[in-house]
Amino acid sequence: MKREKIAILGGSFNPPTLAHLRIVQSALDQLGAERGIFIPSCDKYVAHKIKKSGRPVEDALPAILRVLMLEATIRDDPRLEVDERELAGSTGRTLLTLQEIGRENPDAELYYIFGGDKLDVLAGWKTFVEVTEAAKLIVFAREDYDPAAIIRENEALRERADALVVLREPEGISEISSTLVRQRAARGESIDDLLAPGATRLYRWEVAKKGAIIRFDGAVKALANDFPTPIKRAGTTFSSVEAALQAAKSLDPEVRARFKGLDASEARALGETIAVRPDWDEVKDAETEDLLRVKFGKYPNLKKILLSTENKELIDGGIDRDLYWGFDFRRVAGQNRLGEILMKIREELRARG
Repeated sequence: MKREKIAILGGSFNPPTLAHLRIVQSALDQLGAERGIFIPSCDKYVAHKIKKSGRPVEDALPAILRVLMLEATIRDDPRLEVDERELAGSTGRTLLTLQEIGRENPDAELYYIFGGDKLDVLAGWKTFVEVTEAAKLIVFAREDYDPAAIIRENEALRERADALVVLREPEGISEISSTLVRQRAARGESIDDLLAPGATRLYRWEVAKKGAIIRFDGAVKALANDFPTPIKRAGTTFSSVEAALQAAKSLDPEVRARFKGLDASEARALGETIAVRPDWDEVKDAETEDLLRVKFGKYPNLKKILLSTENKELIDGGIDRDLYWGFDFRRVAGQNRLGEILMKIREELRARG
């Protein structure tokens, strides 16, 4: 029985380019492989690499954007997929990832795509032998670079030569890089020949929103409606703005009382089951604004966090795939109302001192 072949490419993909796509497609074609997997690194690891290179950490694209750009890049090739398993971590974990994929696909033969110009340091990896036991390593040859010669000259590489596969580098990718994308975008030049069309639109949006706060987590997680903050409303104290907002969807005092003591996720789930007041679409923004005024007016520590965002644009912390695929946040009805309301309250608080 023929074993399935899987080619794997891990990396920052900051951003993913057409070179990444063509490398994996070329590997599949040359190996006769059935599947290609892209595995983006976690935010912390990408930020660490960028900082180590001397660039500002702000150059790191958020994980969700890197994933969506990858999905846009591979969408026309059914052989390809994006695996998000490393996004929750804090360090690079190539060996563990390959071992996991191996256990999940016991009948498959794994190939890990490795940068050929790094062969001279490959043998120095502490996990070099283990990695080559988990998967064969693909290195690409080009006119000015001969990996086979380096393998022959290096004893450690030579000993594991059966696990090292030399393929031909696809033409036309040598001038394509994530660095070039960033440089051109910073100069306002075209990047259409470097990224897939959908990925280009996503990246242009990100560059346009540089400096905006698009995820309400970390130091600004208190901006989210889910953040635990006792809010008293009509004699009832709720666990958060979200719980109070879900309760406000009903005009029945008995139904509203059911939200007391629920955390944000429980309140949201209950809110999906109740009869919603007929005027909810007209009043929900006003209700949200009132609750947020209570939240940031009553708690000085939360007010301080909101003011710490200075003049940065705040974009609804509920960023998800649907928002990014919309490309235009303002076009999606209500999707950024939270951010807009927060910026309005921030200005009011700043004016009052």
